[in-house]
Amino acid sequence: MGNRGLGRRKGSPNKLPKAVKEMICEALEAVGGIDYLKRQAQENPTAFLALIGKLIPVELAGKATVTYKLVNAIPEEREVELELPS
Repeated sequence: MGNRGLGRRKGSPNKLPKAVKEMICEALEAVGGIDYLKRQAQENPTAFLALIGKLIPVELAGKATVTYKLVNAIPEEREVELELPS
């Protein structure tokens, strides 16, 4: 039978305790908070964007409207509706 069904129950707390999150927030504040994050965005964009990627939901569903302009072609704006997977 193995370990089937022995995972975390739905709605159970995350593995990262609240205390650890609070320590991270305190450490961020100690090094400059928002100003520190702005500096990191400029000096280490790859790491900063990786952090942003961790905060954005993994799955998106619905419709999005995108406006774009062709470059190195006949300049014109186009508007398209995209159907995002659910």
